[in-house]
Amino acid sequence: FRAFLVNLLERRNGPIEGFLEKIATDQRLTTNVLSFRRKADGSTKVSLVVSTFHPGPFLNVGSSMLPFLIKEAVERSGGGIAIVPHGVSGHELNIVSQNENRRFLDHVLELLSGGSTSDLASPMVRASIGSASAIGQCFGNAVLLALTLSPIDMEDIPPKVMDAILQSDRRSNPVVIIDSHNSISEMKLMSDQEVRDLGDSGIEAMNEAERMQREPFRIGAAFDRLEMFHPEDGIGPCGLSVLVSEVGDQRVAYVTIDGNNLKAGLREKMIAALMAKGVADGEIMTTDSHMVSGLVVTRLGYYPVGEGVDESLLMERLESAVDRAENDLEEAEVQWSSGAVVVKTLGRSAFENITQEVHNSARFVAGWMLLVFLIPAIFGLLVLR
Repeated sequence: FRAFLVNLLERRNGPIEGFLEKIATDQRLTTNVLSFRRKADGSTKVSLVVSTFHPGPFLNVGSSMLPFLIKEAVERSGGGIAIVPHGVSGHELNIVSQNENRRFLDHVLELLSGGSTSDLASPMVRASIGSASAIGQCFGNAVLLALTLSPIDMEDIPPKVMDAILQSDRRSNPVVIIDSHNSISEMKLMSDQEVRDLGDSGIEAMNEAERMQREPFRIGAAFDRLEMFHPEDGIGPCGLSVLVSEVGDQRVAYVTIDGNNLKAGLREKMIAALMAKGVADGEIMTTDSHMVSGLVVTRLGYYPVGEGVDESLLMERLESAVDRAENDLEEAEVQWSSGAVVVKTLGRSAFENITQEVHNSARFVAGWMLLVFLIPAIFGLLVLR
């Protein structure tokens, strides 16, 4: 608890990360990278990095900043605009320290340096089953899926959804699965039916995309730092990124915003704005960055994207970024690579124990603070009388 306070008050994460490393669990994390290159000269214009690490637990501790660190490292290495949407993972897969983050970053950069290539893609398809919806699109032999329950509240999609998709009959390899993490008004656990709906919609979207004819495609991308917004507002330094894909006469958009979830209902407004611009379909996703968590006193401990900012200004910047991505469209090819690395993560039991310990310590301190202030106040009242 002392280490927790040191980081909270002084932003020194060394003590708490040293403690977390001692109780960490070795975990194998998988990562998929889709790099889109200009056919004209072979240079990379945008890289999509999707992994099973979780960006937590909060502020600057562990992998909370990892989406931003990945973006910096990939862009420095010539990977174009780096986009890091949330993969399928929970808090038990928080990487515990900056030392482990560096090992993970080395792993990502290795994946950038090789892989299979193709200049063919399928159109995007959407499958909706029950409360869930999924988009699917094949790039070469890789299939890209994004799952959501929006406008229903959703938190982290459980790993068994990913397991169900990967264990189904499929032709694609790899299967790149994004947890869109794009609707919340209050915390709630997913029901068993919602979990089944997510898995079934992902499988259906994947199978339908695999049946579609592959054609040459064009890619456009744009990035907006959203410098007028800050982590206290719920938006991190990765800002807003747009990837536009065009296959035949279908134009679709993948939008990623650096934050911990999206205000419920905002995703639907953003999709409507895309369609009003002639985009056939797409998805709005977040990074699940926990850089924004623990900075404000709210019911969730952070502002979901859209709740702490001027929504009309955010919509304006989104539409501007989509325009720039469409103007950037050019013939492209995709390079895909997959791999795994073993790093130290929090683990489920350690996460639950630490959460309970911090909660108990906070209650203990709060009780003593109440006495510290209450006893002098009562004594003062008695003296004044």
